[in-house]
Amino acid sequence: YAGAGDGWHYISSPVNAMTIAGSDFEPGASDDLYAWDEDDYLWRNYKGGNFPGTTFQNGYGYMVAYSSTVTNTFIGALNNADISFSNLSKTPSQGDGWHLIGNPFSSAIYWATADWNLVNVGAVAKIYNESAGNYLDVSASGIVPSTNGFFIQVSSSANSFTIPKSSRVHNTTNNYKNLESDGKTETLKLIVNNDNNSFYDVTNIAFRDDADINFEWNYDAHKMFGQSVAPQLWTNINGEDFSTNTLPPVYESMTVDLNFKAGVNSTFHLIPEGMESFYLNSEIYLEDLFLDKIVDLSETDIYTFQANTSDDNHRFKLHFYGITHIEDAPSINDINIYSKENHVIVKMPEQSIKYNIQVYDIMGRKLMDKERISHGIEKFFFDNSGSVLIVRITYNNKVISRKVLINNP
Repeated sequence: YAGAGDGWHYISSPVNAMTIAGSDFEPGASDDLYAWDEDDYLWRNYKGGNFPGTTFQNGYGYMVAYSSTVTNTFIGALNNADISFSNLSKTPSQGDGWHLIGNPFSSAIYWATADWNLVNVGAVAKIYNESAGNYLDVSASGIVPSTNGFFIQVSSSANSFTIPKSSRVHNTTNNYKNLESDGKTETLKLIVNNDNNSFYDVTNIAFRDDADINFEWNYDAHKMFGQSVAPQLWTNINGEDFSTNTLPPVYESMTVDLNFKAGVNSTFHLIPEGMESFYLNSEIYLEDLFLDKIVDLSETDIYTFQANTSDDNHRFKLHFYGITHIEDAPSINDINIYSKENHVIVKMPEQSIKYNIQVYDIMGRKLMDKERISHGIEKFFFDNSGSVLIVRITYNNKVISRKVLINNP
């Protein structure tokens, strides 16, 4: 490590009951070895007198850091047995069900295959990536490298799972370097980095026919925040923070809050990946609330912006249109009009075309009458909280009207 914010690694022993004292892993004066305690929301220090045991326990993960580069060796009989867990604690006021477990084998393993028999355990695991300074998500059948510790979250204290030897696989993925997908057909991955340090973050938004708008343990992952100087990016729905957010198909429109925390004062770069995985006519727009700017992610390789650590986290919104692979889904080539808090939002089927927008209150008073050039999606502010407005769009000799409700946040 070069400072408090880097050099952390999550390890797990592939040998049976290896004694720590006298081994390569016994920490020196400037080194660290910790075990995680969900009950007390506490990292237990090997040198602090409250470390759980004198040996590495099979299937558990540990956190280490060293003041100089080292090559450490696990010595002992290799584990060749399934490792099972049951009734791990879930303490909402403390660790909220997050437990640090580990790969107990000398090879890589597939995470969350059928033989894991997950019962009340979230289907997305967390691997700490030291290069990112963040915890990155591993979905079902993703790779957990050899000797790697990783976090899982239980949904109830009545839980069980097995780390099965049948999940072993030959894989050369290095420790701490992992971000796998479970093959969702329509997945937007957003990566954010900065010009001040090498840290970055990733958030995933996926779509499935059988998904729900609310958090689901089978598909979603709660956000786990990494280093304080690393950027953080996550979606939020109904007060829950997601790092992997799996949503139902969007036949018409959906808006999702995309939150951002800077970590350092810097220039940041938001990079979308996976746009090619979506239905041909799908549209996804990024709205920057600070700059009052909307960009089409299908035409954006990278979005660059300035941010400070003191900024409000509610920086962005994602607007989705027609996100579905169902062939007989309703056409999205029509004009779409809806409201979001104190804005009327209009999506036109084409860009750079002329249209007229008129807005009336419920008494018939005209509040707006403008000729516009379409930019794909536009929003209009109205300070009429609790009011029903009538929006009329005239375009290409067609007139469409919608009632919308304005609610100031």
